[in-house]
Amino acid sequence: MGHEPGHLSSREPHRGEGLTQAFRTLFDGLPRDAPPVRCVYAGFTGERYFAMEWGTASLRTRQYFAEEVRMVHPAENMGDVGAAQGPLMVGLAARGLHKQYCEGPILVWSSSDRAERAAVLLRDSI
Repeated sequence: MGHEPGHLSSREPHRGEGLTQAFRTLFDGLPRDAPPVRCVYAGFTGERYFAMEWGTASLRTRQYFAEEVRMVHPAENMGDVGAAQGPLMVGLAARGLHKQYCEGPILVWSSSDRAERAAVLLRDSI
C-alpha cells in the first residue's frame, strides 16, 4: 500500500510518491534471488496522471523489472471500472498465469483518485 499526497483532489504537487511507496514495500519483502517482473497489469484509466505516476515509480524501482516487460492495461478494453479495477486486474492476471498467456511474476497496481495506492505480485506456485 502507498499514500500519494499529490492525488487528483489535492493541492499538493504530484510526485509519484504513493505508487513508489507501494512498489518499494512490495519489492523489499522479496528474497534477493526473486525473478524480475515480466508482466505488469497497469491501473491506467485514460488519465495521463496515472501514466506519469507509473513512469516515476517504475524508474525508481527499475532493478526489479526484466529488460522486456509486457504491459497490460484492462481499462483499454473495459473503461474505468472504478474501485473494482484492482480486484478485477488481480483476477485477470491470475488467469493469465494459469492459462500461461502471461509470464510471471506479474505486478498488478492500481491508484485511486484519492491518496490510496496498491500493488501486488503474482507468480507461479513453487
